Amino acid sequence: MFVVARISDPGLSAAQRLAYAQRYTALRISGLERSPHAFSSTLATEARLSDHEKLARLQEPGKTIFVCINSETDEWVGQVTLIGPQTRAEYDRG
Repeated sequence: MFVVARISDPGLSAAQRLAYAQRYTALRISGLERSPHAFSSTLATEARLSDHEKLARLQEPGKTIFVCINSETDEWVGQVTLIGPQTRAEYDRG
């Protein structure tokens, strides 16, 4: 069984946000090792992020981050970041 958790929830405690930020970065590093072309970041960039930068990523306005967790093993197995609400043109302009 798998569960989906919103890890960018502003209602989380500071300790929970930090734990999520660290696990999220570990998941991204694992993904980068397997499929570097699937990310807009690099392994080197992810590996050198400070805790402050990891936390900031989870709190970016307009982004909602979800992870898929194996409920039997507590392993994070996937993630998706939703950006919006904005149009595709607004997103492309940055």
